[in-house]
Amino acid sequence: DTEHACALLLVLIFTAVTLVNGVVLDAGESTVYPAWLKRLVEIQVLPLPLFFALATYAISLRIGQYGLTPLRLYAAVLCAIAGLYGLGYAAAAIRSYIGGPWLGWLRPVNIATSLLIVLVILLLHTPLADPLSMSARHQYARLLDGRADIRSFDFWSLRRDYGRVGFERFKELDENLDAMMDSGVFT
Repeated sequence: DTEHACALLLVLIFTAVTLVNGVVLDAGESTVYPAWLKRLVEIQVLPLPLFFALATYAISLRIGQYGLTPLRLYAAVLCAIAGLYGLGYAAAAIRSYIGGPWLGWLRPVNIATSLLIVLVILLLHTPLADPLSMSARHQYARLLDGRADIRSFDFWSLRRDYGRVGFERFKELDENLDAMMDSGVFT
């Protein structure tokens, strides 16, 4: 109902990641903090996988209801990144409870996730995963298969907001609308 559940959960996850990294040195051990404060920091990362699951569920609901948009695609990518951080940090905290170094896995998690972030950013700027093209194709497919109602479909966004592919799909609809109506694609 808030339309911001995913964003709020992602802010919680990335704030926790930032705060945990703020108290951990390069060697993976914390500075001389009291034991209760160390445990408090460890405890804050334990629910991160749950927040990741809820954020993923929230964005998948929005995409299922209203289709893929560039913003929703970026939110899904951020959910995946948050999930890597959340799972890695929770595993590090659990490891510290069974005798490992205090959050000693943070460095490998941070390095691996950072490399993946660079790869994803590069991928999002190629034709393979272009957010505008993916969104245009998804919205167009939703319209053709009846998941999107033609009376409330945002043709203007398809034409104007989804780049060259969106404009091409709009022109295709414009040129073939009569034939599509006659064939029963739109009822």
